[in-house]
Amino acid sequence: MASSTGAGEGQQIRVNFTTTLPDLQLPEDKSQLLVPGDIKRYGLSRVVNSDAMLNTDSPIPLDFLINGTFLRTSLEDYLKENGLSFENTVTLQYVRSLVPPIYQASFEHDDWVADVDVLSSTSRAGLWAGNSLPKVRTVSCPPHTTACYGFGTCPGK
Repeated sequence: MASSTGAGEGQQIRVNFTTTLPDLQLPEDKSQLLVPGDIKRYGLSRVVNSDAMLNTDSPIPLDFLINGTFLRTSLEDYLKENGLSFENTVTLQYVRSLVPPIYQASFEHDDWVADVDVLSSTSRAGLWAGNSLPKVRTVSCPPHTTACYGFGTCPGK
């Protein structure tokens, strides 16, 4: 027999699936289900993608939010961690899962700054400042192949 404070063996949780995505809306009669307490994101995604629910041509990876936070544990663990009752209906909002970016390549280049133009008549900041600030031009040394760790200033003419 399950205790009233936690999920026992085979504990089920009533969930209400919602989404803001118009192309992934579930019919009203299919939005509430009883799911196992130990189910995680992947299992929930499989349930929503099943033939009885969305019935899509190919499975759509989904993430689930409870109270605005992504579900990263089982439903049972989430309810325990947040002190929620197993008897309440849990509202799960499902959204398309974002696939992590795939590393393609990096481009090796020298780290150097050719020049920085601040508050001169040719810089945007200088044009906005008008005549209210002294004209100062900040430049670096001539182009080089090693990193530039300093810069110098020259008085304006």
